[in-house]
Amino acid sequence: MGDRALPRALLPAAAGLALVGGIVWARPGALVVAGVATWLPAYLGARVLRQRGRLDDPLLVACGLGWGSVVVLHWVVPDVTAAWRDMLQQIVPAEETADGTALTAAQIRSSLDAVAPLMTAALGASVTLGAIASVVLGRWWQAVLDAPGSFQRAFHDLRMGQVAAVVTAALVAAAFATPVALVRGLAAAAGGTGGLWQRVTVHLVGATTGQRPSWWSAGRPAV
Repeated sequence: MGDRALPRALLPAAAGLALVGGIVWARPGALVVAGVATWLPAYLGARVLRQRGRLDDPLLVACGLGWGSVVVLHWVVPDVTAAWRDMLQQIVPAEETADGTALTAAQIRSSLDAVAPLMTAALGASVTLGAIASVVLGRWWQAVLDAPGSFQRAFHDLRMGQVAAVVTAALVAAAFATPVALVRGLAAAAGGTGGLWQRVTVHLVGATTGQRPSWWSAGRPAV
């Protein structure tokens, strides 16, 4: 997709995003936040993929953008947990649950207190996973249309590196050891690539033993 085609492709998606943002949140700022969080990581990941030609670089960029979203949120909002709690309080109905069971004020407050500290982590993970899904899906689609077999080769060549693995493991361990929202958010953003870490491990083991992993390609055409 060329530089001119990309903005044209984003316009219908942006219009749909504006509609969803207006319906769900009914706030003008929701469109800006949702648009930046959704399309900026995908666009930057696609640019990196086009320049570098490998999947590992845009995936690392996606993880970095997830970290950035968490850090910026903590920088802009002094008390992130309280902000999430206030926002959730406006969304959650005060009278009853979805099945009609009445909730007391104490029950609602207890539920919000449990969920609010996890929202920053959910944001970081969603930014990372959204960017990864966009890049991988786009790369697969490009392979199907223009270069059959190239996606399989790119996936087999995927290497995230030992430094990234050590940083992710350290953040995940720290997230279990501390309730700090910033640490949990960074760990969730890094853990957003967890499924791909498992696949990389499979391919590394296969390369070490001299056996090519067949679970990805067996019984299906190369794309």
